[in-house]
Amino acid sequence: MTGRNGHSTVVEMPGVSTSRTRRRFRRIATVLACLLSLSVAAPATAAAQNPPGVTWLVTWWNPDRGDAMVSGTLAGDSDARNSGYRQRSMEGNAFIFPVQGTVALYQYWHAGRGDNFLAASPDGNWSAVVAGYVRVRVEGYAFPYQANGTVPLYTLWNPVTQDNLSTATAQGYADAVNAGYSFVRVEAYVLPYPLS
Repeated sequence: MTGRNGHSTVVEMPGVSTSRTRRRFRRIATVLACLLSLSVAAPATAAAQNPPGVTWLVTWWNPDRGDAMVSGTLAGDSDARNSGYRQRSMEGNAFIFPVQGTVALYQYWHAGRGDNFLAASPDGNWSAVVAGYVRVRVEGYAFPYQANGTVPLYTLWNPVTQDNLSTATAQGYADAVNAGYSFVRVEAYVLPYPLS
């Protein structure tokens, strides 16, 4: 509860100590936060087939902007649909929550370029910030190194359309190169699509 001065206040409950009340509120807040993150974290289509804790990385394409986008969350899927993007392919799978040794897959946006950019590596995050991209959300979690059973998530760049593209499939990589994109770096290592 917030008082008029903007500071949190705790309501005294008869027969219950203030520290016990605070612990109870913290536990309730933690449970609610976990439940909310579960409802926002995985695309609805992924929940039916992926094991718990894993989400699909979905590629979206906006022909008007000439922009590719990869999402791993319901918020990312919703933003893509609401901005005129069309679902194109599945790139791989990521963890919904941090797993030991994983790093965040950050979604960046550059309004001037109309470009989405998925970054996980220190170089990718640094490049995004220096180029004026704004961090939007975490789309999932992946390994910064080649873990057993993972595949590289590549970043490619098209200088003509000023578009970053992420792919983790051989077909996606070949299609990108044929469309004028060139290799920039491996951002992270993700679980393959489909999971076997």
